[in-house]
Formats: sequence, C-alpha cells, structure tokens
Amino acid sequence: MSAWLCSENHIGMLAAYLAHRKDTGNQLHNARLFAKTLAEGNLRSLNVRYGDDPVDDIYIDNAMDRAEHYVFNLPSRPPVFWLKQANCLNYQSCEPEDWRETQAYSLCEQIIAHAIRSIPGYDDEPWGVN
Repeated sequence: MSAWLCSENHIGMLAAYLAHRKDTGNQLHNARLFAKTLAEGNLRSLNVRYGDDPVDDIYIDNAMDRAEHYVFNLPSRPPVFWLKQANCLNYQSCEPEDWRETQAYSLCEQIIAHAIRSIPGYDDEPWGVN
C-alpha cells in the first residue's frame, strides 16, 4: 500500500467542516486544533510507510492557517464531497498499527458521521425496521 501527503487545503477544509458542525465553543480554535491533529496523523503515516521525518512544522502551520481561512470561507459542497475527502485522508493516514486508536482517526470518523447525516433524505428514513 502507498500513502501520500494530503494538501494543506484538504486538511484545512476538513478541519473547518468539522468545527462548523461541533458545538464545542470557538470554531476558529477548534478548526486549528483539528487541522493540527489531522496533519500530524497524515505525516505519521508517511513516516511509518517511508521513514520520512515525522514532523513538518511548516506543513502543520499551513494546514492550521488554511483551516482558519475555511472557517470563514467554507465552500458549499454536497455531503458526498466531505465523505470522499475524509475517506481519502483516512486512507492516507492509516499506516500506523494504532491508527484506529488515534485522535486523528476519531476526527475522520466524526467528519464521515456528520456528512452521512447531511445526505438529503437521511432524516426521512426510519431508524431501524421491524
């Protein structure tokens, strides 16, 4: 399997998307924190896969700056866009054996869950069937 570094825009958009959907206080602060976590997770995967330097402060700072930008300029995209972006980042970050126990994985899963609930008609369908 291969892995690649997702762009700072990719990370920033996802972080801002989640910050907009979580009712946990300051969206700007949360978006920056989420971007840092997601970027570090992606970098860690590359380190596991290729033995690269696990820290790239410029990349992380740029991802956090992009998240800040997208808090105020989040593009209106359909839920499937957010699902694909989160699945892409998840795939690019899954090299560490403990990936599913990381905060970055949890954030990807939260993005996916929010996007699924945003699919038109989701709320109209039953929650379980007899």
